[in-house]
Amino acid sequence: MGALSRFVEGMGLAAGLVAGAVALPFILAANRSTYADETGSCASCLLNALTGGPRRATFSAWSWELRLRGKRGAALRVRAVDGFGLRPGHCRDAYDYHVQQGLIRPASIDGTA
Repeated sequence: MGALSRFVEGMGLAAGLVAGAVALPFILAANRSTYADETGSCASCLLNALTGGPRRATFSAWSWELRLRGKRGAALRVRAVDGFGLRPGHCRDAYDYHVQQGLIRPASIDGTA
């Protein structure tokens, strides 16, 4: 684990929320076109990597994964992402897509917490 990952892991929820607030304009702008979609996905993957998640998963999908694992602050993180201009259920849909594409392994058999 790199120094940045250890630092962010030590910061916990606060770092995740700050990083989410910084990336939010980029993620919201991604809903405009295919190019913007890809740019938003890349920004989301970067944000996820900076907050300790796997680099191939988006911040939204990993937020749902953390919720399924029962991690502290994960439910708040999901509500924040879904509530900031994204539709309700966005994180779960992103998670389902990532599992389908083989980008992340399912946290549970039935997909519930």
